[in-house]
Amino acid sequence: MTSIFNNRILQHSLFWVSQLVFYAVIYGSYTENYGQTFYEEAVFLPVKIVFTYFVLYYLLPFLLAGRYVFFFTWFVVGSLIAGVAQRFIAFTFDYPIYYPEGLRDPFLWFPKISKMIASIYPYTFFAVAIKLLKYWYENKQAQQILLQDKLQAELKFLKTQIHPHFYSIPSTIFTRSR
Repeated sequence: MTSIFNNRILQHSLFWVSQLVFYAVIYGSYTENYGQTFYEEAVFLPVKIVFTYFVLYYLLPFLLAGRYVFFFTWFVVGSLIAGVAQRFIAFTFDYPIYYPEGLRDPFLWFPKISKMIASIYPYTFFAVAIKLLKYWYENKQAQQILLQDKLQAELKFLKTQIHPHFYSIPSTIFTRSR
């Protein structure tokens, strides 16, 4: 069982499958057409995955390093690209089947693109929250180890001050007797 939790590919796959099923069920409950919502979530999932990994593995290190302008600039640019990609997928795969009237709107229509962008954020923010919690936990663990090492070093130092002859090598060992 622990090997399952240590396999990163399996962890990420389970995350994306759970997200797909969760949102398909949530959105499907509004229309009571689970097949359609599952199809729509599945067809839009690749862009959500790419954008999420872009934020996690490329942009998040800049945010953690305090390079906020760089992070937010590329976050907005990435969001716009992802929104246009989602719009392309909608025009190509979703609208012809489920919403043919949506094909009458212009392709680069900002209200629809902003809606597509907003649909990506729950996936991304949830993944980023997991990553940040993991980062925080690992930092806490490292701090605990450093604190333990520091306490051990202080204890050794205090012991050498209380009983210096037990912890130091006498100089007479290294001198030759004549």
